[in-house]
Amino acid sequence: MPARSIAESSVLVWSDASYEGGTAVLGWVVYDPVTDALWHSSYVCPDSVFDNFVPDKKQYIGQLELLAACAVYTSLPEMFRNRPVLHWIDNQQALTAAVSGYARQPDNAKLVNQLSLSGATLQAQIYFEYVRSLSNPADFPSRLDSSFLTNLGSTHVPTTLPGFSCWL
Repeated sequence: MPARSIAESSVLVWSDASYEGGTAVLGWVVYDPVTDALWHSSYVCPDSVFDNFVPDKKQYIGQLELLAACAVYTSLPEMFRNRPVLHWIDNQQALTAAVSGYARQPDNAKLVNQLSLSGATLQAQIYFEYVRSLSNPADFPSRLDSSFLTNLGSTHVPTTLPGFSCWL
């Protein structure tokens, strides 16, 4: 497939997470240029999500950013089947793990494996890139403010997390 056709048919994805005051929120935005459809999601993580991470850390933002990236593919799987995907992440740690397919920390490694398995299962050709936080449209839903996206015609989709039991 010529490069121009790949670029024109790629699903565009932005994912983000916030962790403030003990509340974790995942957010993502998906745009399909083929159908001109836009979707977004916000998900407030229950405390049980943290049971799947290494305990007693000061920061969980890297894990949450990877979980947000994974959640896109479990929430709208058929959107990505056999499609090229351009996925932007605004966290360097999560981006590095997603690009390399490797993470040293056990919880991050499980998330990276989940992300890789999602792409392989869906036969999606996922390319990860960095986006500055201020340019990341997923920053809105990860802060529980989707009014901008709704005004653009975006449809809210419930987030489906990957099954944590498959990590074990």
